[in-house]
Amino acid sequence: MNATRITRHSTILTIVIAGAALALAACNSPDKGTQVGGDTPSTPSPSRTTATPEALPPDGRQLFDFLLAKIPKLVAKVPCSCCPYSLAQCYRGACPTSCGPCNRIGRQVYKWHVQGVSDDDIISRVKIRWPRRG
Repeated sequence: MNATRITRHSTILTIVIAGAALALAACNSPDKGTQVGGDTPSTPSPSRTTATPEALPPDGRQLFDFLLAKIPKLVAKVPCSCCPYSLAQCYRGACPTSCGPCNRIGRQVYKWHVQGVSDDDIISRVKIRWPRRG
């Protein structure tokens, strides 16, 4: 009976570890999204035509903090491609700061934002270019 319990616990532990490894691999693997929805801006909104692009900080915590400070409402609406959360949730700890998709999507979202692309268009482009995995 004790050996059965150990085997059952070992099986459950193996499944949990495998799931965590898959989630981490999804965050660190390159995106497979199509390159549709290029960088051409849509009709700029008046409030963004005067936006001054700032140099983006390096990937990781600095970038996450920058985007949360500069475009908090937008990153709260943008879906992540590697998990079921928004970029804001990823930037607050749902994904590791080394997550490739979170960093790449955030950089592109900021570029489109500065170019004057509307929030709705940005979200549509992200969904096309970086579809959710799984």
